[in-house]
Amino acid sequence: MVRPDQDRIGGRANEHVEVDETWVGGRTRGEGRGVHHKVLVACAVEVRHRKPGTRRTAKDGRYAGRVRWRLPLTAAPNRFVEFVDGAVAPRTLIVTDDWSGYAGLRNAATITTLFAACGDPEVIEEFLPIIHLVFATSKRG
Repeated sequence: MVRPDQDRIGGRANEHVEVDETWVGGRTRGEGRGVHHKVLVACAVEVRHRKPGTRRTAKDGRYAGRVRWRLPLTAAPNRFVEFVDGAVAPRTLIVTDDWSGYAGLRNAATITTLFAACGDPEVIEEFLPIIHLVFATSKRG
């Protein structure tokens, strides 16, 4: 269910977009460990802030705005840059981790902040809390 004339997300003052990827798919019983029968999916989420005086949430007043998904996505960096260019408005602050697939974003028309997570869940939760909430919600559904 996608509007054919959907606009790009982001582009608002004092807001940013979180971008990350995840594996989505079924169970892999009897085939060993790994990502059998799963597909790599990219996602971009607007991070919005609640107005002062409204209810406060566990994420310091931050909440998910509009979301953009793309699948299937190969791990090739140019495919990821194409997704971000089509989904995120120019001159938007993008926050993502330091996966090698994001290297091409440094040359794009957006402002990108990469951080080294090194697999540490606390670091990831600090920098990308909203997109991981979107991932968890979609995988439960």
